[in-house]
Amino acid sequence: MTWEEATRMADAIAESPDAGAWHARVAVAPQGQGYAVVVREHNHHEMYYLQSLDEFRALCDRLMARGN
Repeated sequence: MTWEEATRMADAIAESPDAGAWHARVAVAPQGQGYAVVVREHNHHEMYYLQSLDEFRALCDRLMARGN
């Protein structure tokens, strides 16, 4: 993912309804030869590196399923 793609995706995640419910921080980070969007759960230290909005939606679904 390019820097521009990652920043657009980070903005979309930050503006989504799920951003406030699950994720305290959204940032762009280098990953391999490109970039990824990094999100962190509220009250947790685990970070998730995402390459698409579909991955973000799947992450939110997993977090909801485990009862967070």
